Amino acid sequence: MSGVVVPDGWEIKQVSSLCKILDNLRIPLNDEERQNMKGHIPYYGANTIVDYINDYIFDEDLILLAEDGGNFDEYEKKPIAFKITGKSWINNHAHVLKPNSNVEFNYLFYSLEHKNITSYIRGGTRSKLNQSDLKTIEVLIPKEKKEQEKIAKILSTLDKNIENTSKIIEKEKNIKKALMQELLTNGIDQNGQIRSPETHTYKQSKLGLIPDEWEVVDFLKAINLIDGDRGTNYPKDEDFSEHGYCVFLSAKNVTKDGFRFNEIQFITKDKDEQLRKGKLVKNDTVLTTRGTVGNIAYFDESVIFKNMRINSGMII
Repeated sequence: MSGVVVPDGWEIKQVSSLCKILDNLRIPLNDEERQNMKGHIPYYGANTIVDYINDYIFDEDLILLAEDGGNFDEYEKKPIAFKITGKSWINNHAHVLKPNSNVEFNYLFYSLEHKNITSYIRGGTRSKLNQSDLKTIEVLIPKEKKEQEKIAKILSTLDKNIENTSKIIEKEKNIKKALMQELLTNGIDQNGQIRSPETHTYKQSKLGLIPDEWEVVDFLKAINLIDGDRGTNYPKDEDFSEHGYCVFLSAKNVTKDGFRFNEIQFITKDKDEQLRKGKLVKNDTVLTTRGTVGNIAYFDESVIFKNMRINSGMII
């Protein structure tokens, strides 16, 4: 950790001095062995639970850090370490760490969870963190355990808040799905109430019962379908840049959750004007037709880009 400023009362320590490494207790089981041991105790691999069996090696709080097959190159987005509690069986794809008594468990966990350890990884067809390299990983840590505990408590609280927020979001999504089903099959009346066959007049249609005021129309008659420009002026690799006049959508930009603009490619105004079809206007809906088929995104006021075009794997 060269170049790191160490606060007063802190120090840089190697993993080997912060915890016991219990790799010698791991026992890998093959598919057949696990099949004959089915149960409710988690059997862990590099990144998660692999199976459930009827026996255990450990019965305590531990930190698991991938030995091979870990998310080493994606450490910012995905964890390379996770914590477990209670009875467990661990195979040889995860290092097993038990923090020393003077080290706060969660402090060490959070220090490793998204740590960049790529310089410790051995190459090959399957990236690997050898135990000898694991021992030398450096961690910045307060000398006093009380300070470690305070920091860990703050981070644990944030984790719980994130978890609770995720549950609320998931609940709201389910409510939305149910409400959409009601609204799109029954609609609302003049008083803002959802209709039902018990309180309103319905009629039979080829889609079943529908409100008396509604009608069934052919889907293609209700929309204008626009394909992208696939002619000779279709952009080539050299036409794209990281900045420009018009966003040229790729499959990464149209997801199951709508538009995503983590990675964007642009074309110039001149190239945009050479293309005939496929330019979005507000309130257009984009549908992917190649690769991951059926992703939908809606071009409304929340999209910050004014000029956008679809690629050849999409329709408007």
